[in-house]
Amino acid sequence: MIVDIALCREVIEKDELCNEVKTLNKRNLVAELSNVRMSEFYKAKQSGLNAEYQLNIHPLDYKGEKIVEVKGKLYDVYRAYLDDKKDTMELYLQERISLK
Repeated sequence: MIVDIALCREVIEKDELCNEVKTLNKRNLVAELSNVRMSEFYKAKQSGLNAEYQLNIHPLDYKGEKIVEVKGKLYDVYRAYLDDKKDTMELYLQERISLK
């Protein structure tokens, strides 16, 4: 399924009281979204991860972001794989609990 996503980077800025505040810088683009394969799901579980989705994007669109917004929810990228045969970057996501 084709969806709108935002690749995000955490940035620490200072507010008006000079407190450090984490914010997200977002880059919007379109990606192909699918559920992870069973083998990926079980391998992730063995490592303590909760694999939810796989995103396919063009390799030049990926700049090492570790957070992705999909359908209004934040996810962590726990694995990125460059598939040279398909000329895509596969991003494997798990739901983000907090901004940490």
